[in-house]
Amino acid sequence: MRFLFVSDLHNGEVFIKRLKEVAKEADVVINCGDICGAVRPFRTTHPLHLQAYIEALEGFEHYFILGNDDYVFETHPRRLTSLTRIGDIWIFPFEYVPITPFNTNREKSEEELREMLSHANPPSPFIFVSHAPPFGILDVGGRSMKHLGSVAIREFVFSRRPILHAFGHIHESPGCEIWDGIYFLNNSYGSAHLVEISEGRVKSVREVLLYN
Repeated sequence: MRFLFVSDLHNGEVFIKRLKEVAKEADVVINCGDICGAVRPFRTTHPLHLQAYIEALEGFEHYFILGNDDYVFETHPRRLTSLTRIGDIWIFPFEYVPITPFNTNREKSEEELREMLSHANPPSPFIFVSHAPPFGILDVGGRSMKHLGSVAIREFVFSRRPILHAFGHIHESPGCEIWDGIYFLNNSYGSAHLVEISEGRVKSVREVLLYN
C-alpha cells in the first residue's frame, strides 16, 4: 500500500493544486495537520479552508488530523481522532503540540502530553500520525533555530515503536530520518513523502515536493 504524507499546507493554493496531481500515485493520503491558513478571524475563515481542502481531494482516499493553526472543531468522517485501521496497518492519531510562544490551538504542557499518551498502546504494526515532532528529530526551527519537538512524544515513539512516525509543525526541518529502525517523516510546508508499506514494513520512502 502506498501512503502519501503531507502537512502544513496552510491553505496554500500551489500546494493543494500539486497535491491533487501527486495523490494519483498513492492509495491513501494522510495530512498531519495545519490544513488551514493562519488568518483572522480564525473561527469564521478556517472551517471554509478545511471544506475547500476536502472538496479538492474529492475522489481520493484521504484522512487528516488537525494542527495548532487549525481553528476548527467539527468532527468529520475524514478526520482521524482514534485508532483506525487502513488495510493491514493501524493509524494512531495525535493532534496536540507542546506549548508555543503564540498561544495557538491544541497546546499542552509536556506533563499533559505524557499523561495523554500514557494510556495509548496501539497494536503492531502501526503508524503514529502527530502534528508535532519528537524532540531532537527533524524539529529545529523558529527564530532561535532550536529543537522544538516534544519530549513526551519522543518517549512514546521509542517505547511503543511504530514502524513510522509522520508529522509536520516545524517548517524548517522537513525530511526523512531513521532512528533505531523507526522511520521519521517531517512532511511540512510542501515536503510530502510517498511511502510504500508491505507486510507491515516500510519498503521505500520518496520525497515529493509540492512546489516548483
